[in-house]
Amino acid sequence: MWDKIQQDVEIDKTDDGSFPHVDYDTREFSFLFAASGTVSYSVRGRETFYGIAKTMLYPSDLEKYLANCNLSIQGLQADRSVICILDADLRIVFCNWSWDRFAFQNGGFALSHLFVVGTSVLDVTPESLQPFYTSAYTNARKTGQHWEHDFECSSPENFRLFHMRVLPIGGPYLCVENSLRVERPHEAATEPSLPLSRYVDENGLTVMCCHCRRTRQARNIGNAKWHWIPDFLKSPPKNVSHGLCELCLHFFYPDARPLA
Repeated sequence: MWDKIQQDVEIDKTDDGSFPHVDYDTREFSFLFAASGTVSYSVRGRETFYGIAKTMLYPSDLEKYLANCNLSIQGLQADRSVICILDADLRIVFCNWSWDRFAFQNGGFALSHLFVVGTSVLDVTPESLQPFYTSAYTNARKTGQHWEHDFECSSPENFRLFHMRVLPIGGPYLCVENSLRVERPHEAATEPSLPLSRYVDENGLTVMCCHCRRTRQARNIGNAKWHWIPDFLKSPPKNVSHGLCELCLHFFYPDARPLA
């Protein structure tokens, strides 16, 4: 059922049999890749990054459906958009190198293809948005029509607006493409600086908006507001839960019913 693609790039061991220690985009990551046992890597740059994930599995009939749409695995791999392909059960059966690159650059190693392929896309979708996206995916497959949506996913340094396209490609498959539409530095912060304890609720959770990445002031402390705290993006606090602030709800999902 599963085929695989191979990248030509390899990571050579050093003289002592270990793998070289380098950085990726000035950040260090510990990579675990179970090919012939478990190996730890630190990587830098595109070639070494590709060398890590040089083997990727995907369903054997996927290329046939892609070819019918003038697409290919190699083309998806070279695309700078963050792309995954879903099967009839909304399981991720393929994601491209840009998916992995985005995950690593944003501290989400657990969201790389090594972990998400074979799991439901809803497992990497905030719970508050699962009904919305389930409906969108289902309707796209049922009607055979593509579906588009904009959403924010900002970094500590930049405001980022992405454009999502859900494309039925035949058979059980949907191709989900996320392309960067707008990126610019954040405006100077004018929000109050509060003790970090003010953002931990009565259940010990820190709630962050899954789009604008603001953090909600604990509801048990008066009128809960959402504040921009870049340090929480760089080094997330323990026990983070993702929700959706009122502004993002009304702006990005005006037709959606209220989300918890």
